[in-house]
Amino acid sequence: MEIDDLVGATMTLNNATGDALATLTEKATREARVRGLRVLPASVDGETVVALDSGTLSVAEVVDAAVAGGTALFYVHHELANTAPAVGALAGADLPQQCPQRDRLLAALNRIEGWTARLELGFAHHGALHVWTAQAPWEETLDQLVRPPRLGVTAGFGDRHELGEHELAALVELVVADPAVRRARVTERAALIRKIPKIAELFTDPETRHNVYTIQNQATELLAEQAAAGMDRLRAREDELTTLLATDPKFRTITTAAARKQYARDWALAHSDGLPADNVWVGELAAQAWRRGKGGPAQLTL
Repeated sequence: MEIDDLVGATMTLNNATGDALATLTEKATREARVRGLRVLPASVDGETVVALDSGTLSVAEVVDAAVAGGTALFYVHHELANTAPAVGALAGADLPQQCPQRDRLLAALNRIEGWTARLELGFAHHGALHVWTAQAPWEETLDQLVRPPRLGVTAGFGDRHELGEHELAALVELVVADPAVRRARVTERAALIRKIPKIAELFTDPETRHNVYTIQNQATELLAEQAAAGMDRLRAREDELTTLLATDPKFRTITTAAARKQYARDWALAHSDGLPADNVWVGELAAQAWRRGKGGPAQLTL
């Protein structure tokens, strides 16, 4: 990988607003116990498996399905992030001795160490094991960091023109304020940032291109901070937002869970300063709003 890949990985890791799957694990365990199920920590595996769609079904709906199916046992398994292989790959990579992109990536890796990378929920019904799986959006990034070829730089540095501190700060503010950059997924932001005219001009010049990486990193860190603060505000208003979404006329006409989740994702932008809300949280918000609007728990036919 090149410096660009380090920047992209750092953006993905820093975009995580918190250990969302750990919260989801606690929620699944709590809801299952409240509904009278016995929760067993176990690795979900079996020959006859029905894969439940985690993109459309929330944790609450999976628990509803288990209860509706008459099961008494509910399986929960989660895997924690192990960043040691990625840190080792960075240590052995052919990178410059002074490499701020590597340092930022190491800080991002240290931040997610011990977070939940993967969650599996399962229950048996009519001889088949029903499995619901969710993975953290950054899990694939960890795998990519340790896949060959090893991390390294393929191009020389040559002559460089360093922007001043105030120039960099102004450009970071320009990036962070861009509506398209704010609402984009983290994997889409690098390309969008480089389409901003002033950034594009820097990126096309080999002598100033490295400044773009600095701008991207600083903008990503600032957006991550804003997103984390925004998620705290959204969670504090969760009950209010659930009611607002439940009474939204357009939301109430949507017939599929996937479409409701997408609508909720776009709808939440107006309440989060234009930054995408956590994907898992959005799914739960859409599911709870649909339940509230219908006056009862969602029914899932197995």
